[in-house]
Order: sequence, then C-alpha cells, then structure tokens
Amino acid sequence: MRRMSYQDEARLEYGRILWKKAANRTRLIAHWTNPRHPYCSRFQEHRSLVEKLLSTPPGNDNTLDVQLQAEGWSLRALTREIPPVFGSLD
Repeated sequence: MRRMSYQDEARLEYGRILWKKAANRTRLIAHWTNPRHPYCSRFQEHRSLVEKLLSTPPGNDNTLDVQLQAEGWSLRALTREIPPVFGSLD
C-alpha cells in the first residue's frame, strides 16, 4: 500500500538530497524565509517540523510517521509542507 503519491515521494527525496550539504541547506532556508517567497509564512509556521523531516534518514520513515501521527501530523501531510524552490525571487 502506498503511503504517498509519487510527487510527494519525489519532493521528500530531493529535499533530503539537497538538505544533506550545509551550503545547500543554508540556501534553501534563505530562499524559503525570503519575504517574497509565496510560502514564507507557511514555512516559518512549520519550520522545525520540516527541518526535522528533511534531516531524518529515509530508512526511518515508518518510525517518523508514527511519531508525527502522535503530534497530529502524517508523513504525507508534512511532506506537502516542504516549500517549492523557485529559480529567483528578484
């Protein structure tokens, strides 16, 4: 049984790939916290959970899903809180 759509799985997988390197992580946070980013306020609201999600290794998704459900979330719902990356906000 699939827990997430292919799009959600891709968002999570590529988000984790980018999140691994400190330089990429810094750029993503700067991009997502830019006031011109359309999801800035939403990211700020759920930032700690999104960062926790992106920092968790893929092999722990089932455990993470159980923990998130105890907090009123699911892995699928939180994955959808990962903001998109736009080329430039200038």
